[in-house]
Formats: sequence, C-alpha cells, structure tokens
Amino acid sequence: MRISQVRKFALLIVKSVLEDGRWTNKLIVPYLFELQDARDRRLLTELVYGTVKMRLHLDWVISKFLKGYSLDELTPWIRNILRISAYQILFMERIPDYAAVSQGVQLAKRFGHRGVAALVNSVLRRIAENRPEPRDPWVKHSHPKWLYLRLLELWGYEKTVEFMMHNNEPPHIYLRFNQLKTDIDSFLKMLEMRKARYRKLEFPSESFELIDPPQLIDLPEETYFVQDFASQLVAHFIAPEEGMTIYDLAAAPGGKATHLAELMQDNGTIIAVEIHLSRAKEMQRVVNLLGTNSVLPIVADSRQISFGRKADIVFMDVPCSGLGTLRRRPELRWRMTPQRIDELVEIQKDILENGSRFVRPNGLLVYTTCTIEPRENELQIQKFLEKHPEFEIEPPPAEFPTKFLRDKFLYVDGARFQCDYMFGVRLRKRG
Repeated sequence: MRISQVRKFALLIVKSVLEDGRWTNKLIVPYLFELQDARDRRLLTELVYGTVKMRLHLDWVISKFLKGYSLDELTPWIRNILRISAYQILFMERIPDYAAVSQGVQLAKRFGHRGVAALVNSVLRRIAENRPEPRDPWVKHSHPKWLYLRLLELWGYEKTVEFMMHNNEPPHIYLRFNQLKTDIDSFLKMLEMRKARYRKLEFPSESFELIDPPQLIDLPEETYFVQDFASQLVAHFIAPEEGMTIYDLAAAPGGKATHLAELMQDNGTIIAVEIHLSRAKEMQRVVNLLGTNSVLPIVADSRQISFGRKADIVFMDVPCSGLGTLRRRPELRWRMTPQRIDELVEIQKDILENGSRFVRPNGLLVYTTCTIEPRENELQIQKFLEKHPEFEIEPPPAEFPTKFLRDKFLYVDGARFQCDYMFGVRLRKRG
C-alpha cells in the first residue's frame, strides 16, 4: 500500500513541532500549497492540529499498550507515527480503523524497519479494539496538570472543562479587508469570484470569517490581513482619531498597528516598536504591503525606549502567556510554564512603567493581552494604578458592543465567540 501524502506530511510537521520545537502555523503552510484537493488540506490541518493538541491524551492511551517499552525509548519518528495514527482511530470517526492502522504500519516501515512496524501494528490494533478513556480531566482534554489546577482555582470545574474543550476545537479563521486598498462591495465581489466560503461579521464591519484557509483563496495580498476576531476588536476598543500620534509597544507582527492606521485613514503617526530585528523586518514588509505609511517600525526594547515627545495614545499589547490562544497555537500548552508566567509578569510591569511616561496629559494608555491569567490582566493593572494615581480606568467608546466587555474592561470570551480570549483596559491620564 502507498503511503498517503497527507499522512506523510502530517508526520513531518508533527515531529518537527513536538520534537524539534517548531511552530505549527509556520510549518503547515507550504504543505497546504502542495495539496490540490480541499479535502486533503482539511485532513492535514485536522491531523496536525489535533495530534499536537491531544498529545497528552494520546500518549496515555499508547502507553497502555506498549508492553516492555516506554514512549521515550522509541525513535521520534515512531513515537509520532503512533500519535498520528492513534488520533485518527480515537478522534476521526470518518476514517476507518483499518486505514489508520495500515497507514501507520507503512509509515513505520518507511521511517523505521519491519520489526518496529510489527510493534506499531500491534499497538494500533489494540487501541482500536479497546479505546480506553482517561479519567483525569486534564489527561482526557489534554492540558498540562498545572494549568488545569490553576483554572479550577480561577473558574471551577464547569468553566474549566468548557475552556479545555474550546481549545481542542479547530480554530476559526478570520481576516479583515484593508480599508485603504478596497471597500466592502469590491471585497465581497473578490470573494464571490473565487467562490470562497465566508461569513460576514456584524462587528467590526471589515471582518470576515473564512471557511477555507485564506492562503489558498488567491486574494490580492494588499487587500486583506489575516487576524483573529478578538485581535480585530482591539483597534476599535482604542478608537484612534485622524492626526494622532500613537506609540505601539511590542508591535510585531503589525496586525494591530496597521489596523489602527486603517481606522485613521493613514493620517497620523504610529511608532511601532519591536525588540527583534527579524520581526521588525517582517512588520515593515506588512506595512509596505498594506500601504499603511503612517506606521513606522523601529527596533528597540519597550522596557527601556525613550521618546522625545509624548503621544496621544500609548498602546501596549504586551508579551504574555498566550493562554487565550491555545486553540490557534496548539503547541503553546506544552511550552508555557508557571515559571515563564512569572517572568512575563515582570516584563509586562516594566513595559507599563516605561510606556506610561510618554502619555501626554489627558492622553490614553491602552494595555491588552491574549491571556486569561489575572496576574497578567486585572491584577497587573490594579498594582499599576496603586502606584500611578494620575491614571484612571476609562470606559470604552459608546459604540463598542457591551457583549465584549466585563465592567470597564475589554474581555472577549473565546469559547462564546469562537475566537481567542482577549483582555484590555483604557487608562486616561489626568490633565
């Protein structure tokens, strides 16, 4: 039997992500382009994202049938062949068990030898016959135990399970059309000419959900930007005006900075700060592509940068744990740690402290994250305000939908709105 091209691609990607520390969203794109059939593209996406997300659950099941071996004793290739094959058996009802087993055996012969292929055959057959179910919720829903316990502490059992189930679903794909390069009617025509399957969102008015990956629809690159729905809300939460000066700290990859520029009709100045040169160069490429000439990327550390004048708005989408993005970034749950969160809290505090110095009187400081951890969100802001009474929390613009708010904070519930979780606050500096 021939090895399925989709399964071979899935193995190459999953092995690179789980063993070599690579990132799923960057690795999968060239492989998607090689697949002509939309069904194959969807299969590859589900196999890769699903296997990476459900790693803990899969490893628990596989280990029950590895007699005399541990997963760590297997080669990375065989370990991930078992994971991909077990995922098909346990979570993809439309794929017959015999097909998953057979393809797993063929991959084992290709990336191992006949002896280990026999082991793979035995383990997969037993999984298909027995289908054991983990009892521990964090294993069943495949999240690190430390995160499960933290969520229980914050939310209780029911919302914790809802959060984990949300993270294990396929991510929805959103984009916004570039208001500097096209208009809504022209963009709709472009989508319809390409027979794209989409959903037009009520708010923001420039936002769409795409059913197929946007890389494959062949839209003119300058007419759109792929950006999660929750992230698209941020520019409207800030509500910039034409002619303003904005300092965007930690700005890469440039989605929010260019969105602000579009809402300002590219009339103003947005200094977009990024600490890493490679990411700043990529942000400049995005700026050039979208034609947002008011965005000026610079390389600097937002914790130490100094500006010669104060800004109307200082915006900081600070580095955070990203716990609100686990559906879209499947490997992050295995890489984030409590110790790293401690480090990020200190980085956020330093950016807040430094950035706040450059808000003009009556100006605005906007702080956002894509995490659900209160130490990075409300508690971080509470500590800042205790030290800086010259700032006060300001309500969002009157036209901003209240369903995305909690009290005066931006709070996007990812499970409810099928997107990332997002936190934000507007702080007005007293005159």
